[in-house]
Amino acid sequence: MARAWYLKPTFADRYEQNRDESLPLLTDEQVYLETEVILGHIDLANMDEEAQLTQARTVRDMKDHMTPEMSIQEDGEAEFEKKCDKIFKPHVHVGEALRVVIRGSCYADIMDLNGRYIRIHLQLGDYWILPGGCCHRATADVLKDMKAIMMHYDARLQRTSSGRKRTSSRSTDITSSG
Repeated sequence: MARAWYLKPTFADRYEQNRDESLPLLTDEQVYLETEVILGHIDLANMDEEAQLTQARTVRDMKDHMTPEMSIQEDGEAEFEKKCDKIFKPHVHVGEALRVVIRGSCYADIMDLNGRYIRIHLQLGDYWILPGGCCHRATADVLKDMKAIMMHYDARLQRTSSGRKRTSSRSTDITSSG
């Protein structure tokens, strides 16, 4: 199961845990209350990618999907860093989105209602459901190898560059937290 914690306000290496040790680990329920993000796990062991996609659709039956992957061994350091730079930029999606880890592990950083990032460590079978308007970013962890299924109800709703996070009636500028 995924583990979650608040990030340190500043850090040097995005691939490390960077946990704010002054605060306790967060439960799935606390993550939901602070971000409206749903965390869960499905068993994907010993499945090929098509079976993993079928299993992911049991969580949310979203039609549009892609399966980005990044591996320092397969991509080489320069291409790997380029891919990580792209997904580490804070962004929002207009509609709900689902992410399921199908190989390796990674971090998802979700902005809470107060503009602080909660880091979630995701491994094989872990998933997160993002509500529309939820500011987030992602990165590989120290293993530098991951592949995920990214699903949306409609590909046209994948990303917005509005720079705003809408949760409940609040709005937070995504540039306000590191």
